[in-house]
This record gives sequence, structure tokens and C-alpha cells, in this order.
Amino acid sequence: MIKKFTVGVLTTGLIFSGAEGVSAITPLASTPSDAFTTTFNMVSNPIPHGIGGRTIVNSTGSTLTTKVTLPVIKENSSFKVTDGTVYVYSGFAGSVESDIGFQYSPTYDVWKPYMKVGSRTNDQVKYLEGGANFTGSNGFKPGSEVQLTIYKNLNGSTRATYWGTSAKGFTGRLISEMQNTNVGSIKNWKVLSTVANTVESEIKVNKGYSATFRDITVDNNPSSLTVHAQEHAYTTTNGNTATINITSKQ
Repeated sequence: MIKKFTVGVLTTGLIFSGAEGVSAITPLASTPSDAFTTTFNMVSNPIPHGIGGRTIVNSTGSTLTTKVTLPVIKENSSFKVTDGTVYVYSGFAGSVESDIGFQYSPTYDVWKPYMKVGSRTNDQVKYLEGGANFTGSNGFKPGSEVQLTIYKNLNGSTRATYWGTSAKGFTGRLISEMQNTNVGSIKNWKVLSTVANTVESEIKVNKGYSATFRDITVDNNPSSLTVHAQEHAYTTTNGNTATINITSKQ
């Protein structure tokens, strides 16, 4: 069964820091409006200082794998998003929060690997394989599908493995790692597509786009999904696949 949820503007509750001026999102405690809770019969943390969608992966296991279809953000000479940093990512939540996936580079029109674990940001990542093919001026090709596997604790480190194709046509593997994170138990996993700006009103989405997380598994088991937050976005779920659609915003 395909489920679709829509919602307008939500309230406060996130902070940003890190790469390229604005980083991925770290949730704070917040209370959704009564109208939102009553209408959709679910609890939600909103996405302030940014827009997008968050879906919870209902598992506390050790390793998440999904196939991510990356959006095309630039068409000819025009960008679908201006005045905001575009992310597509997964990660885990709990006493330690992580954001692991992709950050769009408008300079090179590529999706660069991104990792934040707790207070440690992307500049502390070590690339164990494939760094020359997918970092710097290189990155993953917009519109392509990348298989992403995240290990919350692999010998004390948090690791991400990407299988995909670069914008320059190289197909292969990238391994990134944040060492000595020593992550213990978690509350859940998550998948998100967002646009971040500390001044949310400045974000402009000139044309909508979507990101799909296909065949989401945790410890090789398909996981159920719960749509958790949406702002200028709507999400469809079908089994263990989620598509997050970012809608126009002026």
C-alpha cells in the first residue's frame, strides 16, 4: 500500500552547524501543534531553519542499507533551489545523532558525501577508499542511484560505504569513516531530504524535486517506516521504500 502525507509549515526545533556554512540537521525537543497531531494521528518533530521531510526507520539495529536516487538540482543553467544548502541523507538517532549521506554542491553540480556524528562534523571524516573519485571537485552524479550502507559502530568507528557513479563517469566504491565514535544503542534510524538555511524564509525552491530511498533494510531485514515531519514537502511510502518530494517555495 502506498501512503501519502502532506503538511504545511511546522514549528521550531533544530540547530545547524558545519560544512559549507550550514550543515545537516540535529533535532531538539519540540511540541507539534494540536492540529497537526489530531489531523495526522502521529507525533512529529518539525524542521525549522530548513524545509523538507523526515521518515523514521523503525529499527534499532546496527547497519542500515538503502539505494538512494539523488535528485537533479540543476537543469541547463537554472537551479531548482537557491539560498539554501540541499541534503539527502540517512543516519541514526538517540543519545548520539548522526547525519550521513549527501550534500549538493552547486559549484560542481555533484552530490558530495557528507557525515556528521554527534558534534563532530564532515571535516573529521577519513576516506579509506575512493576519495579521489567522489570528493573535491568530484562527486556522485545527479539523477543516479547510489547504494548507501551505514555502520553505526564498526570497531569503534562509524562508517559509510557508497556504491555509485561519479559525475565524471567513474563507477565504484567510496568508504568514509568517523573514527572513535563508539556509538552504543540507538533509538531509531531515519531518512531525510532537506534544504537548510538559518534564515528559513530566504529558501527558494524554484521547482520541486524528489529523493527516493529504496529497499531500506536494517541488519538485512526490511524495516517499516513512519512519516515523521514534512515542511514544504510530502512523502510517499511503499513497504520499505520512501520518496520525499520537496515542493515549490518562493
